[in-house]
Amino acid sequence: MNPTPNQDQNTYFKNHPIVKKAAWIIGALLIVFILFWGTINMMSSSTGLSGNSISLGDRAMQERAIAPANMEMGQGGLIPPTVPTTGGYTQNLEQYETTDYQVSGRVKAFELFCDNLETLKADDRYDFRTLQSSLNNCRATFFTEEQYAADVLTQFQQNEGVQTSRMTESVTRHREQIQSRSNIIQQQLNSVTSTLIEAEQAYNEIAAFARAERDTETYSEAITEKLRQVDQLTQRKISLTSQLDALAQQAADLNERIGVVQINVNVDRSYTLNPDKVAREWEQAWELLTDTWTNFGIWLTVYLGIFLLFVAQWSLYVIILLVLARFGYKLARRIWKL
Repeated sequence: MNPTPNQDQNTYFKNHPIVKKAAWIIGALLIVFILFWGTINMMSSSTGLSGNSISLGDRAMQERAIAPANMEMGQGGLIPPTVPTTGGYTQNLEQYETTDYQVSGRVKAFELFCDNLETLKADDRYDFRTLQSSLNNCRATFFTEEQYAADVLTQFQQNEGVQTSRMTESVTRHREQIQSRSNIIQQQLNSVTSTLIEAEQAYNEIAAFARAERDTETYSEAITEKLRQVDQLTQRKISLTSQLDALAQQAADLNERIGVVQINVNVDRSYTLNPDKVAREWEQAWELLTDTWTNFGIWLTVYLGIFLLFVAQWSLYVIILLVLARFGYKLARRIWKL
């Protein structure tokens, strides 16, 4: 069966050199694009640049959501903190105790509850250490006598959602430890004071003897040694006195704490008010738009330039390979014909 004219044209088109070269170039470009895409993905992972604009926006939102944590830290020193020790046992354990009340919850009448705290602060029966109120939270720490604690707790419990708890803890052992430590330090202080007096007297005698004998070297050494030891004993005396004063303050604070009740209040508004919600949403949206636009600009300029350079580089490689293949093909044919 003779081929039709259309079949002849298709065969001619398929065997045409330009078509073959175009197919080679298209295939080479596909390979280059695949290699380029893999390289871009690796570069994005290493540099942190990503085409996912949602992830950039989420990261920005998370960074704004980070708030500094308010932490209460103590200062280290020679004297242990005034925290009652709960371990161990001693006689008459319940002789000295402290009582704390915790008031917490979420209340609907939030403004009324905070106003009640302000009223209590003006009352002489309650001594406030802290009172803090904000849009959605109200907290306070104050002290009062046990007989007045029941009244104020009853006022708090009248608010729906408020919960109270009580903790009574023995401080008898802690009080005894403070007294014992104070006695030891007082004995050390008395010893240092007497040693200091004796050292001054001894070196005064040595200095007098050296002056009488006109021994300048002995006199100088005696004065130097006297000053060094007196200085050491004086520093030791100052340190012990400071520790003793700190323990005395701890004992006084503890004795005052035993006679009163501490009440800690921390309540939240039942429904959280957020007046800046709309403004923050607009801010987040604009920042997300900025990140997306920046990311788009990077892809449109930097990555496009990198892609074009890769295309030029690999196109050059393909041309060199085609030239070498053509030259090798002709050389092989000539060798074959020999």
